[in-house]
Amino acid sequence: MGLRITTKGRGQVTIIQIDGQLAADGVPELEKACAAVEGPLCLDLANLLSTDAAGVRAIHELEHRGAAVVGVLPYIQKLLDAKPA
Repeated sequence: MGLRITTKGRGQVTIIQIDGQLAADGVPELEKACAAVEGPLCLDLANLLSTDAAGVRAIHELEHRGAAVVGVLPYIQKLLDAKPA
């Protein structure tokens, strides 16, 4: 499975669902989808199966800009919690 990014509106919050594998070549697509959002943003990672260092950095940057992150699988959470090398 590759990468699928889906944007959904739910009330005042826009949810961006990330499915599959987020690697460096998919980060620009994620950034483009997030840049198009006005208002509160939520990243749904429930179907994110894997990510590389570039994907982790992108998620951290989006969190830093105020995005909420939900549905994180334990393996992905370990990647997000790990200190960069």
